[in-house]
Amino acid sequence: MSKLEEILTKIGDKIADATILQIDTVMATLDVGADGKIATTPGTDIEGMTSSINLIDGDITNTIAPGFYQKYPDLIKFHETQVEKGSAIVKANMEALKSIVSVVESLGSDNTPKE
Repeated sequence: MSKLEEILTKIGDKIADATILQIDTVMATLDVGADGKIATTPGTDIEGMTSSINLIDGDITNTIAPGFYQKYPDLIKFHETQVEKGSAIVKANMEALKSIVSVVESLGSDNTPKE
């Protein structure tokens, strides 16, 4: 396999792996670990919502914990904004990937042996 084919295969694999965009907004008690990472405190209640966007067919699934909408209307608005931003980021990333693939392909065609 040529270096060009290897690069294109890697790009294709990454695109295939990235078919679902998931955005989570949660309220929970948090702890900071010794490593500095933040995680939910074990055994505490977690309330929130999640949105999953299938990037292939465009299906969007939203799941909201009971009462979250009434208790945290500002977080609902924030979550909606994050979903919009996420969709825009994915679209921009896909366009960038198309450009990268085009450049890589053109580099490969420039290096083809002349007969």
